[in-house]
Amino acid sequence: MVSIYFSGLGVINSTQAQFSSTITGEAVSISVSPQYPNPNETVTATLDDYAIDATGAVITWLQNGVALPNTQNIRSITLRAPGAGEIIEITARLQFTNKPSLEANVSITPVYVDVIVEPLTYTPIFYQGRALPVHGSLVNLTALIHNRTGLVNPAGFTYNWQLNSKSVYGGPRTGNNRAQITVPFGRSSIVTLSVTDNTGKLLVRRLISVPSVEVDLEFYEVSTLYGLSQRALLDTVTIVGNSSTFRAVPYNLDNRAVLRNLFTEWEINGLRTSTTDTDPFEISLKRQSAGDATIGFKVRNLTELLQGDEQSFRVEF
Repeated sequence: MVSIYFSGLGVINSTQAQFSSTITGEAVSISVSPQYPNPNETVTATLDDYAIDATGAVITWLQNGVALPNTQNIRSITLRAPGAGEIIEITARLQFTNKPSLEANVSITPVYVDVIVEPLTYTPIFYQGRALPVHGSLVNLTALIHNRTGLVNPAGFTYNWQLNSKSVYGGPRTGNNRAQITVPFGRSSIVTLSVTDNTGKLLVRRLISVPSVEVDLEFYEVSTLYGLSQRALLDTVTIVGNSSTFRAVPYNLDNRAVLRNLFTEWEINGLRTSTTDTDPFEISLKRQSAGDATIGFKVRNLTELLQGDEQSFRVEF
């Protein structure tokens, strides 16, 4: 399984490999681990001959027809996968004194894949990280296949996208290297991507873990001279001038929420207050006599009730 960490979510790089096994003789085969190695990754090949009596057999390993040194009579070998788009043939040969030799073959052809994961949720423009998906929000996924000469035209492949084992589009589609999912309820979901070529041969199979987070409210001061501060407020802030403006920033809120039934509310010392700001996410406070007040804010996407948060901070005058 390939897990995606969304702290720097964007382009996720991974590689799968194409395998085709040809067995000469009886039930002899080669298993490869990892099943889908990255280019130039270390691979373990293991001989499986448990279905026959291999007593007394001499085991020889070959790569592209050339015997590998120091591997005779070893049941597992380690080797390096080729580069993207290149092919190596691994052969395990069993030679007997009293019966014909047996061979098992496996070919390894890594294919390089980029998967772009794009949650359609909100973050401020200055935020250097990536947005995270929340329950009910949309996520765009794009698969880009490369060989050793560069990006491959997706029209020559068939893509099957699945979300939690259920097909996103009802089945495979030719050239469909893009998918859009709605994040279901739960802490994470699994997106499975399978890509086959025009002969029906499986080239790529990917498992992507897509987390589901909560909306995270942060407060920032807005300066008439410098605009929105890039440093979130601490628990307490002191109003120095005659007034100050503050903005609530709902990290990871569904981008569509502002076009739907969005609920927002400011409170001062627990009492709901209306603001003169045209932006429901901002509030202006005038300096009063010495004292303090607790400023609270609530936001809720009424179309997806799990998308919401409420936080507060304290101001001193």
